[in-house]
Amino acid sequence: MYSFSHLHYFIYGMAVMFYLLLTIVFATRRAPSRLHKWVAALMGFLCLLYAKDVVLVDNILAISNFVSTEMKSLDMVVVSFYAFVLYELVRPGQMSRRFVVATIAPFLLLFAAHALTGRMLFYYAQVALSATYSLVFALWALREIHRYNRRIREYFSYDEDLNLSWLYGILGAFVFILLFWMVNAIMLNLAAASIIYMCASITLMAFFYYFLSRHEVVLDQIDTNPEPSEAAAAPQAEETDRADTNPSATAAEATIALLARRVDALFERDQIHLNPRLTLIDVARMAATNRTYLSRYFNTTLGISFFDYVNQRRLRHAERLLEATDAPIADVAEQSGFSASSTFRRAFFNQHGCTPSEYRRRQKQQA
Repeated sequence: MYSFSHLHYFIYGMAVMFYLLLTIVFATRRAPSRLHKWVAALMGFLCLLYAKDVVLVDNILAISNFVSTEMKSLDMVVVSFYAFVLYELVRPGQMSRRFVVATIAPFLLLFAAHALTGRMLFYYAQVALSATYSLVFALWALREIHRYNRRIREYFSYDEDLNLSWLYGILGAFVFILLFWMVNAIMLNLAAASIIYMCASITLMAFFYYFLSRHEVVLDQIDTNPEPSEAAAAPQAEETDRADTNPSATAAEATIALLARRVDALFERDQIHLNPRLTLIDVARMAATNRTYLSRYFNTTLGISFFDYVNQRRLRHAERLLEATDAPIADVAEQSGFSASSTFRRAFFNQHGCTPSEYRRRQKQQA
C-alpha cells in the first residue's frame, strides 16, 4: 500500500523530470533568443527547487518550521525569474542588467536574512513582497500585452503566433495559483496543499510551453527606434522624384504625395497584399523608404494601422472572389492573402456582420 510520502515522491519526481525536459528543450534550441534563454533559466531553477524537495520528501511532514519556511523562502526567489520571462515577452530585448539585479536582490536578501536570523519577520516580509510584486507585475503586464499587440499591428499584416492574447489566460491562472500558494505559505502546510499547488503549476506551465513554442520572436521588426542612418534615408529616398510633384506644395506634402503614389501602386498594381506574410519592412523596401516613415504614413496620414490597411485590401479581394466564383471558403481565404481560414472568417464577420458563405448567398440572391 502506498503511503502519502510515495505520492509526494511521484509528484516531485514528475515535476523534476518535467522541468528538466523543458530546460533542455529551451537551452538547446538553435540560435536561441533572449526569451528562450530566460525561459531555460526559469525551468532550470524550478527543476533545482523540486530536486531539493525530493531530498526532503521523507521528512516533509516532520521537518521543523524553520526548515519548512526556509524551503519556501528559497522557492519565492523564482518569482523574479517569472518576472524576467514576462518582461522579455512584452518588451523583447529591452530588459537591462540593472532591472535584473533590482528585481532579484530583495528576494535573495530576505532569504539570507531569514536563514541567518531565523526570524519569521523576514519570511512574512518575503511572502508579502512576492504577492505584491506578482500582482503589480501582472497588472503591468496586462497593459503591456495590449501595447505589444498594438505594435504588432503596426508592423505586420498577420498576427497568428505573434500576438500575446494567449497570455491573458495564463496570467489569470497564475494569479489564482498565487493566491492558493499564499494561503499555503502562511499556514505552513506542506502536505496535501503542496501536491495541489504542484499539479496546478505543472498544468499551467504545460499550456505556457504550448503557446510559447508557437510564438514568433520578432524583436528586429517591432523595434520602433530607427538607427540614425535609417531615419536619414527617408527624405533622400523621396528627393529624386520631387520634381514630379506640385511645385507649390511644401516639401512634406510632396514627400507624402509621392509615398502615397508608391504605396497605391504596390497594392493596386502589384497586389502585394496577397502575400500572407507581408510586413511593413517589405513594403518599405519596395517603396524605397524606411519602416518608421512608412508606419507614420499609415498611422497618422491615413489614420489606420498597417495591419488593418492590408487586411481591408484582402477583404475587398475576397469579396470579388465570393461574388464571381464558387471556390471553397478556404481557397478564397488563401487566394486573398489570409494565412488562416479562421482569421479570414473572423475578419470578414467583423467587416460585414455575416460569414463569407452568407455573404456569397446574399450576393447571388441579389443578382
